[in-house]
Amino acid sequence: MQFIITNDPTKRAAKGEIFRVHVHAARVTHARARQIQMRNYQAQKKVAVLSEDKETNAGKEPMPDPINALSEHRRDPFNILSKRLSPIEQYLFDHYITVVLPYVKAHGRRVTHEARSDLPFMDTPWVRLAVVDADMMQALLFTSCRHLAGELDPCRNTNSLLANYMQMGAEYKLSCVRSVRQSISKNMITDAMLTLILVLALDEIRLQDYATAQKHVSGFAKAVELFGGPKAINLRAMLGLIMESLRACQCQVLIAQTTAAME
Repeated sequence: MQFIITNDPTKRAAKGEIFRVHVHAARVTHARARQIQMRNYQAQKKVAVLSEDKETNAGKEPMPDPINALSEHRRDPFNILSKRLSPIEQYLFDHYITVVLPYVKAHGRRVTHEARSDLPFMDTPWVRLAVVDADMMQALLFTSCRHLAGELDPCRNTNSLLANYMQMGAEYKLSCVRSVRQSISKNMITDAMLTLILVLALDEIRLQDYATAQKHVSGFAKAVELFGGPKAINLRAMLGLIMESLRACQCQVLIAQTTAAME
């Protein structure tokens, strides 16, 4: 609130009053000029920051927000999947269906160590199995994490995303290992369990940990025996695909063990 001193226009104002009026007018004018100057400075600063951000982010591939990237019809609207997926898991599942699976189909079933050995053989039949089996869904999400982590460029400030995908992948992998152990302890040998073992073996091959991969293949052979032998299940598709990966890595010991499991 401001108080303005006024005088009777018929009377002559005192010198002191005129001085106070002039001081007040100068103060108001200076304050207004200062406000305009601050507004201009803040506007210029904002433009400079936006320009700097634009230059910094130039050339970066935008990573979609898993929470908002998917439309409703891509988020299991009828709740038919084997497990209820969180928003990030919905994104991982969609990534497998829309990116990983088309890549596998486009490049055939051949998998080499140098080119996408982190992509297991989980094509359409395995996706169908993941829809009805929660353990297979864990394997699918694990594979999607591996693929996303492999696609990130460390030179583009994606270290936090890489760490997140690696952490989630490790958790899904441990979940797969626990599921296999529980199935073996209960003597419950299923197609899903056998597939999990192969997924784990392929991941160790990708990491060049052939000793651990050999243990997985040995466990796979024993599980096949418990299941009733190779004739009791359709091993041709499963083992044929893992054999291609083993040959690409020149793992002679694993090739021999896998071949023995097929006989």
